[in-house]
Amino acid sequence: MKNFAFTLSEVIITLGIIGIIASMTLPTLMINYQKKQNITRLKKTYTLLNETINMSTAKYGDITTWDWTLDTLDFFEKYIGYNFKYTKNCKYETGCWNKDGAFQINGNIYDDNPNKSYWAKILINDGTMLAMQKQDNSHVHINIDLNGYNKPNMYGKDIFIITLSCKKIEDNYHKFDRPGMFFYGHGLTREELITNSLGCSKAKAGLTCGEMLLIDGWEIKKDYPW
Repeated sequence: MKNFAFTLSEVIITLGIIGIIASMTLPTLMINYQKKQNITRLKKTYTLLNETINMSTAKYGDITTWDWTLDTLDFFEKYIGYNFKYTKNCKYETGCWNKDGAFQINGNIYDDNPNKSYWAKILINDGTMLAMQKQDNSHVHINIDLNGYNKPNMYGKDIFIITLSCKKIEDNYHKFDRPGMFFYGHGLTREELITNSLGCSKAKAGLTCGEMLLIDGWEIKKDYPW
C-alpha cells in the first residue's frame, strides 16, 4: 500500500488560498456584526426612552402639561435623564460626547451637533451617550451615540435622533399629528426619508435613518446607506 500526503508546496498553496478567502470575508462579517450590535443598542435605548416618557407622564401628567419653558438642562434632568444610570453628567460641558461632534453620512460635519455648549449631555453606564437640545417651547431633539467616543460618530450608523414634542408638527422634517416621542423624520414616506435634504442616503445627512430602520422592522435593507 502507498501512503499519500500533501507536499509542502501544496500545503503552502492551500494556506494561501484560505488566507485570501479570509481576507475577503472577515471585513464583511465584522461589518454585519457591527450592524446587528448597533440595531440591538438602538432598540434598547429607544425602549428606555419610551419608558422614561411613560414614567414622567405618570409623575407629571400628560406631556402637553410639562413645563416646556424650562431651559434645556433643567428640562432634560427633570423629564429625561433621571431614568438612566450614568457614569457622568456633563450638563453643558464637554466630556460626554466625542470631540469631533457628529458626521453626516456624506462625510461632512453636522454643524448643530451635541459638542456645542447648549446641549445637555450624559454618559450612560453601557457607554451610550445622550444629548438633548430644546428647539423651542414645544419640542426637543435627543441625540443618541450608541458607542460613545468610538467611531464613526456618524448619523445613521452610530448616532440617531429622537424628537419629543408636546404638539403636532408638520414641516419638511416631521409630519406627526399628535404629541409624543418619535424618530426624526416620523410621518414622512420611506421615499421622503431618503430624498429629504437631511435624509437617509449616502449623499445626505442621515438624520432620518432611525425612522427608516423603524418602518423597515429594525432591518438594515439593501438601500440603507451603511
